[in-house]
Amino acid sequence: MRSLYFLKQDALEALRVNIESNLHNYSKPTNDWIYEFFDGTDPFIEFKEQAPDFKLNKHRGGKAEVDIENAKILYTNLKDILTPSQASDERFWAGLAHGTFWEYMHNRWEMDKDDFSADSIRLRYFFKYGIQRSLLTNTISRLWWAAHKMYDENRDNPFELLEYFERDFVTPTLTFLSSNFSNNPILARALVAAAIEIEEINRRVSREEFRELLRYLNILGGVCIIDFYGEEELKDILILKGLEIQGYGRSYGKVGAW
Repeated sequence: MRSLYFLKQDALEALRVNIESNLHNYSKPTNDWIYEFFDGTDPFIEFKEQAPDFKLNKHRGGKAEVDIENAKILYTNLKDILTPSQASDERFWAGLAHGTFWEYMHNRWEMDKDDFSADSIRLRYFFKYGIQRSLLTNTISRLWWAAHKMYDENRDNPFELLEYFERDFVTPTLTFLSSNFSNNPILARALVAAAIEIEEINRRVSREEFRELLRYLNILGGVCIIDFYGEEELKDILILKGLEIQGYGRSYGKVGAW
């Protein structure tokens, strides 16, 4: 088992306010400077629950397939001890980024190149925006939340929908999972399941086609009570629309046109 540590609120604010003056410290291979910054006072608090002993896979520069694998690792090891409310707390994710996973962050963003900005530190290590968007821009938080929203225990492979993003992780998950509809797991799973089946029937769904499907889901929500539909029925509606978007010539007979 391993202990996890989050940042004290005053420590979080102190680090946030002093990003500019500490910018050079983020290129360092260890986080020893944080303890020096707080004059030897520990800025971290131990999380009340221990996690299984696990490590994230190191990678430099961002590989989508490794991000997905790390999302699986992180979620598998934290899903039974971390509530969605706790997983929405900046202190937890900023604490992991500045502590437990400092080395991972250093490698993931190639911090030794020293070509990052204060703004990128706010984005990756803290919550730069409102909570919902920040949960998907903070590097560590994004892994947990992408897995959380796509996890489906009713499938043989609970991470099947998450694996759809192996080709391109950061941008599509930010676009899709920060939308209001992604808060409804039925809608989120239906859309990704539809994209998977569209690709099996015809061809790869492009970024713009995926966005168009998401826009269509928003339109459906405006003209009908979308929660009335079951996941399978909604998936079929989205498959039909996706094939139409792609100009697929053959009919897809499960559902009628809208």
